[in-house]
Amino acid sequence: VRFAPEEYQVDNNTVALYHFNEGSGTSAKDATLNRHDGLILGGSQWTQKGKFNSAIIFNGLNDSSPQVSVVEVQDAPSLDLTNNFTIEAWVRPSQLLDHDAIICKGQASGHAAYCLDALSGRYRFFAFDSNLNVYGINSLAVQQINTWQHVAATFDGNEIRLYIDGVSQGNITFGAPPLNGQFMANNESLTIGARKGFQNVYDWAFNGTIDEVRISDRARQPSEFNL
Repeated sequence: VRFAPEEYQVDNNTVALYHFNEGSGTSAKDATLNRHDGLILGGSQWTQKGKFNSAIIFNGLNDSSPQVSVVEVQDAPSLDLTNNFTIEAWVRPSQLLDHDAIICKGQASGHAAYCLDALSGRYRFFAFDSNLNVYGINSLAVQQINTWQHVAATFDGNEIRLYIDGVSQGNITFGAPPLNGQFMANNESLTIGARKGFQNVYDWAFNGTIDEVRISDRARQPSEFNL
């Protein structure tokens, strides 16, 4: 369902939705009534050349740099996606780094509850359960420099799936879903464009543009990605 030819419309399963259409300022508004608004930090820049309308450019700076680009969303129970969910975004990498965080919740010292990122040129999704077991999937498709790609991770209570441009990336996993069907919850913020690392220092910074971030509380089908 769309309210514009390409952008998503909020439905009953939308937990948070960021169109990044503000075009200026330091706030990324959540289109839902859940008010999961994000604070835009560091060297993030607005661009009018998003996938749809405006978007945010992330500079890929890591560690203690005060100019590290990130959108930070305060913790909320609805952002702890412990069972069914979809996490998705449109991304346009400008440079491939060892780690490129797209959407993460949690930090290195306490283990990320979940993270959609890229590792060595391939997209991946991983999450921890309450026993700190990690479960995830890596993509067959590679990151494309200066090209928009849609990246989505879904969990239906049984299977983790990763989609690139609507194409399933198969069962390249390093673990089966947890037996109780739930992943870890934590009290950490959700971040877009970087991960909160040790001692609250951001790392795994994404270098490129991110647009149309959507988080849902059920496993969506590729037909719902509006590709």
